[in-house]
Amino acid sequence: MAGLIEVRGLSKRHRARGLHRPGTGVLAVDRVSFSIERGSVFGLVGESGCGKTTLARAVLHLDPPTSGDVLYDGAALSELPRRALREQRRRMQIVFQDPNGALDPKMRISDSMA
Repeated sequence: MAGLIEVRGLSKRHRARGLHRPGTGVLAVDRVSFSIERGSVFGLVGESGCGKTTLARAVLHLDPPTSGDVLYDGAALSELPRRALREQRRRMQIVFQDPNGALDPKMRISDSMA
């Protein structure tokens, strides 16, 4: 059974700036694959600077991946027209590392996530 989100071989390379040679860059995420089943909980953890936020932004195509595929509910996000991609994003959410900035402290976590 296919997951709600299928990530296959996702890589993200940032363009070089400054003194780097043209055509080079920083490989922030390298061939990541995972699946998230509908109704499950998925957490992404790692040390600071390892690419968690870059991966999350690439999965949502806020900063499109350099290579690889992201399927959301069976639809390849890279193949969707801009308007359809926006519609799909309304069904997704990232909770960033700073819980005080991402979550309302007056609400229970379960209510925020719902």
